[in-house]
Amino acid sequence: MKSPSPSSSSSSGSFPSSPLATLATAEKIALLLLPLLLLVLICAINFPDEVHLPRLLSPGGSLLSGSSAEGIPTPPPRPEFRLLMGVLTLADRYEERHRLRLLHQLQPPVPAEIDVRFVLCNLTTDEQRVLVALEIMRYDDIIVLHCWENMNSGKTYAFFSSLPELFRGTSGEGSKPYDFVMKTDDDTYFRFPELVESLRRQPREDLYWG
Repeated sequence: MKSPSPSSSSSSGSFPSSPLATLATAEKIALLLLPLLLLVLICAINFPDEVHLPRLLSPGGSLLSGSSAEGIPTPPPRPEFRLLMGVLTLADRYEERHRLRLLHQLQPPVPAEIDVRFVLCNLTTDEQRVLVALEIMRYDDIIVLHCWENMNSGKTYAFFSSLPELFRGTSGEGSKPYDFVMKTDDDTYFRFPELVESLRRQPREDLYWG
């Protein structure tokens, strides 16, 4: 009687395990993970405030913050009041306006909305018309009134009296576009936190402040 021959190691149902097969499997996994890693890197570079890697690595984590992932951005808080600050200036005082813009950008955040507008009268030269038009296109913070530049002949009155017509229908639902309106000059600098603190408890009507 013949003794049964030993079974071959390559019987059906088993697969050979070799370094080449392991390497091929690792390459496939790397190719699958590479696009995901590139996506995470692109999001981290372009949206650094929105990407949260610890949240992504946690179970059930999301790549983006909760508000962005759900597609519903968090609305900004409602300002306590809105202030229109009219800065009376002359058309040729470009440096003064630019200096104030830089200073206002350095102000700390405040719980009110302060809208700074530079107020001019009629532009009288071609140079003024071109340069002021470029300022308006760049900053959109200039009001040109139908008046003549003057020191004590009614520019302040022209500014205040023009406001109802300038902002008619801009707020909607009959509400006022601004709670306060003030006038200042281009050589005056306000600290916004102190200004807001001074105005927040004041009445919204029949107020003369200064």
